[in-house]
Amino acid sequence: MKKSLSTVVVAITICFAWAFGPGSAQASASPKQINLSPGLVNTEILEMVSSVENISPEMASLLLPEKGSKQVISAGLSDVPLGAGSFAQDPSLSVTWSGATQWLTGINWGGSYYFGSMDLGKNFFGSNITSDQYVPVELRFSSVPAEQTLCMTFDRGLGYPPSGVGSFPGSAWDMSDPANPRRLNIGFVEWTGGNPPPNHQWDPNGTGSPVFGNREYLFIFNSDYDGTGLTYNTTNILNDNPDVLYSWWPFVPSGSSFFDNEPASITITPHYITNLYAIPSPTELLLSWNLVLDSAAYFLLYTGSASPANTLLDSLDASVSSFLHTGLTTGVPNFYRVEAYGASSPVVTCCVTPGDADNDGAFNIGDVTFLIARIFSGGIAPPCEDEADADGSGMVNIADVTYGIARIFSGGPAPNPCPTSVAAPLLTSSAEISATPQTVSQNVNLLGAWNKRSNYGDCWGYIEQGTNHEYALICARNEGVSIIDIEATPPVEVGFIPSISPGTDAKDVKIYLNYAIVIKESEAVQIVDLTDVTNPVQVSTIQPNGGSGAHNCLVDGSTLYIVGNHGTGGLEVFDISTPSAPVRIGTGFEPFYYHDIDVRNDTMYATGINGNGVDILDVSNKSAISRLGLFNYAGSGVHNAEFLGTTDYVAIGDEIGSAGNHVRIFDVADISNVTKVFDLDVNPAAVAHNCYEKGGLLYIAYYTEGLRVWDVNDPTAPFEIGFYDTEPSGANGFNGAWNVFPYYPSGKIIVSDFSTGLYVLQNAP
Repeated sequence: MKKSLSTVVVAITICFAWAFGPGSAQASASPKQINLSPGLVNTEILEMVSSVENISPEMASLLLPEKGSKQVISAGLSDVPLGAGSFAQDPSLSVTWSGATQWLTGINWGGSYYFGSMDLGKNFFGSNITSDQYVPVELRFSSVPAEQTLCMTFDRGLGYPPSGVGSFPGSAWDMSDPANPRRLNIGFVEWTGGNPPPNHQWDPNGTGSPVFGNREYLFIFNSDYDGTGLTYNTTNILNDNPDVLYSWWPFVPSGSSFFDNEPASITITPHYITNLYAIPSPTELLLSWNLVLDSAAYFLLYTGSASPANTLLDSLDASVSSFLHTGLTTGVPNFYRVEAYGASSPVVTCCVTPGDADNDGAFNIGDVTFLIARIFSGGIAPPCEDEADADGSGMVNIADVTYGIARIFSGGPAPNPCPTSVAAPLLTSSAEISATPQTVSQNVNLLGAWNKRSNYGDCWGYIEQGTNHEYALICARNEGVSIIDIEATPPVEVGFIPSISPGTDAKDVKIYLNYAIVIKESEAVQIVDLTDVTNPVQVSTIQPNGGSGAHNCLVDGSTLYIVGNHGTGGLEVFDISTPSAPVRIGTGFEPFYYHDIDVRNDTMYATGINGNGVDILDVSNKSAISRLGLFNYAGSGVHNAEFLGTTDYVAIGDEIGSAGNHVRIFDVADISNVTKVFDLDVNPAAVAHNCYEKGGLLYIAYYTEGLRVWDVNDPTAPFEIGFYDTEPSGANGFNGAWNVFPYYPSGKIIVSDFSTGLYVLQNAP
């Protein structure tokens, strides 16, 4: 400000001080209130606050959910106990290893965490734990005898009854209050008939089939440690649903040995903000998440160029569950986490120096001139309203000017102290993720996405009879099947088909007329009426051979073929023309385990994933199925078969073989002399899963490579025409795109992803 203007302003100020001083009658008149930009965008607030001296970076990064002077305190879960509230769904987990080397991983049994080896107890053998009872747990490993835990063992060979007290090398602790951790009971499984036999010591190994780490499943209970191991001495861990928080199938990985080093621990943290993930584009990341508490007031979204993400990016109303982060650099990773806060909104002031309207670190005449310029000349708003509010009235106006003048020139009272800060009630947080802006698609457009449950499996399309309205069915493996309206923007769950029991691995779903056929690995098949998608009704069940569940199915007309039961695992056949009363036809055909099937004109191709090759069957007589032929190749692990239209070619996916886990195309014109004509290999380190043909295009759910679209009009020389990567982390293995359904009349395509749910796509024009 120019000196001449300062002189004028001071003169005006003195006049105001004389007319409206603290002791004058006019001081109670209605003052002119300054609106300190309550709608000021967060970036402007951050720039102003960050420019002030003597304010910590943590304070400067806090944003105002309501106005520029009131800001939310961020508190970590280790600082504030999980807030009280109503829990609508189960939490997700983050699981981290601490130790010099990671000498324990796990067997992937379909769990959601830690290499697929760990999950909530209810999703393993069952549990009576409710959604609000999950606590953060630290599992500490120790070879010191005094630090070991006495715990009940359960015998797999006898049906999991209690089988005596054993010893776990370490302890489990509820870390809800880190200053006062609560020691928990532990249990584990041993195996009469296994190799080695039970020894009442928890000592998982690294042996593969058929031992699988001794199958020494570990259970962390919610009860206080009893010091004896006898709390569960009448409990059958399989049948009685005790208070198991978390279940784990441990395994010593190749190259490691049990207790390679100490100290070592595993930390398990429940998060009631679930499914935080990002959909990338070259310079943007579209973040979304799901709050599974019944209520919260607002979110704080944090980012960072490295972990942990501690830079506040934005504060958002609790009705908002997505954020588009723009202006990013292609190929540079970013880290994110989200916190949720309670219905009350305690605040922390930005105030450091009372009366310091211009934020120069001191209260002086410059603050008076700053406010005068703001009031009479449209100058900038004070960066911190609480600092400018010298008289403590709760608003900034001309009274603060006169108050300041009285202090400076007449020895009046000092500016009122800064307001007291109060911590906000942190309810929960998300797990942290990293995401990288990048190109994830070519000639395939994203129309929408849905990710409100977890641990997904198969998907299939449902076109409603009479309306032709398009829905997606997607398996949430621990829960059942979600019914998603894909014509809504964004896609939305409109109905749900619960499994008969939770945790039974809803693996596959198909459609017959207006009925869903739901396959679970560990329980009976469900047939469900979808006439009202908002209220699906189970009309019947089918018990596959083997007394448990199955892996897959195919509907051909009114015939239902089921494969992958837990007996021999071959083919079973049912007439479902009356869905409420399905009828088994014949005895099926079960020479070995079939993983998947395809059928055309009464010829079926059945894939023997365990190295058995591809069985070619005549299914014209459903009561007397016969083999026409069989072909195989060295190192096979054939997963699925797909006829390429009406041609004499079939695509065979390989999931677990040793000769390459890609798609091979075979000429089957002469089934006595089947020949391979092409290797469709997107990435030799990746794994192909399901594939389907439509109109000369082969759509492949290629796990970590996402959806791949290949032109197979000439099956001997196919070429890729498009892709959409649902798992762009760059990792390989059994994650990413599980299934694809390309048969909607609208041209839409749906893809189910293990971790991030449903994608609605369409080929570019």
